[in-house]
Amino acid sequence: MLLTSGHYLDTDYKGVLESEVLDLENPSATCESLADSPFVTSASGGLMNGNQPIICGGRTDLLLTTEIDQCYSLGSPDPVISLLEARALSAGIMLDNGALWITGGLDTGTGISKTSTEFVTLSGSTAGPTLPEAKDRHCISQYDASSVIVIGGYPNDGSTFVYNFATDSWTNGPSLRQGRHDAACGLLTDTVDSSSILAIAGGSKGDQYYEDTEFAVVSDPTPAFTTQSTSFYTLSRHLAVVAYDGASLIFGSGAFYGYDDIASANLYPTTGAFLLLHKLSCANRVCTIEELGHTVKQREEGIAMLIPDTMANCV
Repeated sequence: MLLTSGHYLDTDYKGVLESEVLDLENPSATCESLADSPFVTSASGGLMNGNQPIICGGRTDLLLTTEIDQCYSLGSPDPVISLLEARALSAGIMLDNGALWITGGLDTGTGISKTSTEFVTLSGSTAGPTLPEAKDRHCISQYDASSVIVIGGYPNDGSTFVYNFATDSWTNGPSLRQGRHDAACGLLTDTVDSSSILAIAGGSKGDQYYEDTEFAVVSDPTPAFTTQSTSFYTLSRHLAVVAYDGASLIFGSGAFYGYDDIASANLYPTTGAFLLLHKLSCANRVCTIEELGHTVKQREEGIAMLIPDTMANCV
């Protein structure tokens, strides 16, 4: 698992450019970092150029004043792909055809969310379907074999929309019980009955930050979200990736709220380090969260992506 880009709050905002590599099966393993991210935060990732991960869009500073309209390989300031438009605070997902689908985002000049999307490959970028409504700080996940779901975000943070690639059409998805943005999401396979469960963990709305998780069994005829109280820390702007087995959502880092004793959350402002990742999995349609033993840097609005074992040098 690769973690790259992002920022954290110390006495002021600090960028995190280091590209950490984790062995998800062995928390005690030490892995060499990959080359640094060229820019700060809120980009989309998942493309690979040979053995080099590529990140697209984002911003060059922490004040969200300069959006990026290019894609870059880690460790290089030279762009490798041009986007159709500059994007920050967008959401992206890797598709089965090898394209990175980047959706929405924020126009920092006007403060208006975007409805445009684009498909990015190593050959370039092409326009994608227009979102039913403008979105930024939203989440995106696989929904079923032929569909992807866009979840929450600004400004309408309770809505979801499902895009079906087979019919080239949008439909309304199940509404969230609690509107939220900056959440983690992923489609999981139940380890017992093999049902498909969409999970949305944490996030925020205005000054309210959440530590609960919403679940919908999307393989049911009429899926609806239910809320489950969970014991992980109050998280927003955190990283997430569905594990290779499809049965667990790995998430963590991000922004943490609601702690009078900051040490109780294992958060050290002088280093920006947060010691825990979490693993969410479901059995018999009951989902649980456990803490993993990996040590990672704190980073908000960063990128998490799975990488081949051959790219990792771990001992």
